[in-house]
Amino acid sequence: MIRAAAILIATASLATAQPDQAPAQADSSTELVIAVRADAPPFSYRPGDTLLPPGTSSGRLAGQGYAGYMVYICDRVLDEMEERGSLAGLDIRIVEITAANRFEKLRAQGVDDAVDVLCDPATVTRDRVREFTASLPLYMSGIGFAAQPREEIRQSPCPPQIGLVKSTTAFDQGLMRILDGNEWKNYREGLLKYMHNPTGWMASNPTCGLTAQPEPASAPEGSDDLGAIDAPPQPRSPPIMDFDDHQQVAEAFCAGRLQYYVGDLEIVNRALKLFGTCDFRPAATTYSDDRYVIFMRNPDDAEPVKAQLLMRFSRTLSELVLTRPSLLDAAFEANFEGYQPSDKLRLFFWSIYGP
Repeated sequence: MIRAAAILIATASLATAQPDQAPAQADSSTELVIAVRADAPPFSYRPGDTLLPPGTSSGRLAGQGYAGYMVYICDRVLDEMEERGSLAGLDIRIVEITAANRFEKLRAQGVDDAVDVLCDPATVTRDRVREFTASLPLYMSGIGFAAQPREEIRQSPCPPQIGLVKSTTAFDQGLMRILDGNEWKNYREGLLKYMHNPTGWMASNPTCGLTAQPEPASAPEGSDDLGAIDAPPQPRSPPIMDFDDHQQVAEAFCAGRLQYYVGDLEIVNRALKLFGTCDFRPAATTYSDDRYVIFMRNPDDAEPVKAQLLMRFSRTLSELVLTRPSLLDAAFEANFEGYQPSDKLRLFFWSIYGP
């Protein structure tokens, strides 16, 4: 009851505070932990020594070597908060996360690796919105897939190898949307059976997923065995392979281990250019409409000063997005140089901040 009352007091003080006031009772131990990805171009990534445009953000995240649409947005919000004095006496700590551990860290309480704000391309889902605080929608993407330049004509019932990043919406929702779009129709049944029961499918399809067998080695000179030495059994690959991040998927694709790379369209195409070294047929069609937001720790799960800071971050973000010139336009121009928004994305932007 005391904790709830303290949070209520912090909320009330936020409603009456002037924009240039720092959160009450801030001290040197108060910090806002911002989480960022390194593998999800063009939204949140480390550009490194690449010709891909890193955007023009010059804020705290950019200063640590990160770039992208979501990074640009977070940097602008932090810059605005700093100009208004909202960050006085506070520390900003930047933590690198992955798709697999981001929500675990956002959920964590009172540990060193807990984070407060996810500056990455996180798709809205019912479960996520129920558990965490979500910003306004900031981008509209969709599931797509890249393919090898020359798609194999398969005569066997074995489906092709498909790669994606674990703990994203690509595995269940994304693959189903692609299958419902009448893609890979010759392998639909096999893929659905694998998704329902991976172990059972692998056991009942022992010849699927085998790597190329090496030529059998000859027996060493002087051996009594006149036959060839049996090669060791080769590992099998499942039809759907999940990886820790987009760099791993792109590298496996370019190594020829995957026929398809599934993920959000912009990320798939940009990751293959950034991390891959091969030709590919780019993702050109989306099979879903996925809204990206910035997820934050719920204020009622935070200490009063941190709760006030999170609400001020959310309020500043909303102000910069909803008023003209919108932050969304600036972020797009900085990170999609030479591109025009699609009709669907233009309509999405219009729905957020108007004509």
